[in-house]
Amino acid sequence: GSIFLNDASFKNIDPATKTLVRDQMNANAKNQVGRESMLQLATDPNLARLPPDVQQSYVKKLAANPADLQQIRDDIKSRATLEKDPNFQKLDSVTQKSVRERMEKYDGRPVERDLLLKLATDPNFEKLGGAANRDRALKALGSNPASAGHLANLQKMIGSNSFQTKIDAPLKGQIFDLAAAHAGDNRYVGDLSKLVSDPRFGALSMDEQRKTIDVFKNT
Repeated sequence: GSIFLNDASFKNIDPATKTLVRDQMNANAKNQVGRESMLQLATDPNLARLPPDVQQSYVKKLAANPADLQQIRDDIKSRATLEKDPNFQKLDSVTQKSVRERMEKYDGRPVERDLLLKLATDPNFEKLGGAANRDRALKALGSNPASAGHLANLQKMIGSNSFQTKIDAPLKGQIFDLAAAHAGDNRYVGDLSKLVSDPRFGALSMDEQRKTIDVFKNT
């Protein structure tokens, strides 16, 4: 039956998603497993927290592979956590879109997905001043996306007062690019993070900061 149509969570999803769900339920009239898994997804409160196009992409994914229900519910749980996070909500729309696309790429890859979630909801990520450097930070993490140590180094860097307030945007960009290029080497990125987080580095002139980074690059 269609008792589920009265479910509170189902009522909250986007109208176009509802239509898609109903179509899938009808298409699966003879397939109990397909109907059952679609029902569970449609009444999962996390689905309603996602943007409409994202809701629909998960309904389609599940329709194609009903056995993936648990994985899909895990994915949408992380996606819902992202959407309702106040730090994520503060980000510019370009960065939000980029984070959503990266999260989707990590569907079924909980380690990568959850590390990305941590970076995207870190209050210091928003303080990077502009979509360009946030994009570079995402790329730096994406270059070694399953390493908690790599993320910790990046979070230490963006959380430091020296990096936030004493380094200009172009140099921040260069530092992220270095972290991306050496992402497989936690010791290198750790040393880079330590260097640029140090108040003594922040106290240098812009010229001296650049020279110091050049020396670091070549050692």
